[in-house]
Amino acid sequence: MEIPYRSIAILPLYLQDSEYHTWAKEIIPGAAIDTNITPTQLWRVPTTGQVIDEDSLHEFWYEITHGAYGQVSRAKAIFDVADGRSLYADFTLGVPATNFLELDLPCHLEGRPQRFSGIEVSGQNLDEAAMRQTLEDCCLSDAAIWQYQQQVKQILLEEIRA
Repeated sequence: MEIPYRSIAILPLYLQDSEYHTWAKEIIPGAAIDTNITPTQLWRVPTTGQVIDEDSLHEFWYEITHGAYGQVSRAKAIFDVADGRSLYADFTLGVPATNFLELDLPCHLEGRPQRFSGIEVSGQNLDEAAMRQTLEDCCLSDAAIWQYQQQVKQILLEEIRA
C-alpha cells in the first residue's frame, strides 16, 4: 500500500537551488540559521505509527530545548497527537522560540496513523538513551489512542448536530 504524502521543505531564505528545491512540492521560508554551528551528534528517530500525549510532548520539547539532554543546536519534529492532529516543532539555538504548528493534514481518528512522523536533534553531548526513553514514555497505548479518538469523534458529531 502506498501512503500518499506531500513533500514540503522548510528552508532558510538564503538557501537557493538546493537538493530540497527539486524534491519538494512546496517550499516554506524558515528562519535564517547560523551556518557556523557544527553539531557533533545527530539523533534521528522515526515515530510513524506512534501517537504522542500532547501535554507530555510539551514537557519533552521544553527539556530538549533547555539543555536537559545535552547542548542542542537544532531540533525539529513532526508528531501525531491524540486528537488526530499532526504538529510540527522547530528549535534553532539563537532563534526566538515558536509554538508548535499544526500541519494542514486531515485529522487522523482511526487507529495508529501511518503518515510520516519523527524527530531529529543535533548538538553536543546528547543523552540519546534518555531522550529515547522519555519519547517512549510520551507514546500512547492502543487503548488510550482508541479512547481519545472516540472522544474526539463524539465531540465532532455533537458539533455537527448543534
